[in-house]
Amino acid sequence: MAALLDRWVGKTARTLDAPCGTGRLRPVLAARTERWVGLDVAPAMLSRGAGQRIAGDVFRLPFRCGSFDLVSSCRFLHHLHSTTELDLAVRELVRVSSRFVVVTFWDTRALAEWSRRVVGRTPARRTARPRTELIAAFARAGARSVALTHSMPFFSRQAYALFERTP
Repeated sequence: MAALLDRWVGKTARTLDAPCGTGRLRPVLAARTERWVGLDVAPAMLSRGAGQRIAGDVFRLPFRCGSFDLVSSCRFLHHLHSTTELDLAVRELVRVSSRFVVVTFWDTRALAEWSRRVVGRTPARRTARPRTELIAAFARAGARSVALTHSMPFFSRQAYALFERTP
């Protein structure tokens, strides 16, 4: 995450981390922004850690359009099973961003996903998506793909994607 942000985004004035969970990414994001805001639907998550934290739902973000220079959404999209859910979440993330959205997603190109398809098992509670599906969802929401990367290509399902809002 840090390398992706350093290469493409740099320092920002306002960053939203949604959902923020316990704030695990706060140090990485806060080091690159003047103001970090964390949002999560779970009160137990919000009670942990430092920084400004707000209760809220990613599907209905309580912010005006373009409120943040960077919106981060990590370890969330793989919990969305339908294209409708994905589109709704992506649309909200792009709506409150004035420039960048960075997300993680489970990539179907990973070894574990290839193995799952060959054996015929389905993953529990999580959905892997092809990159093209994620890029299309962001395009429908008004953002273009800037970068897609893995920390461990082919071995890790989790991939990182950076999108830029289009005018």
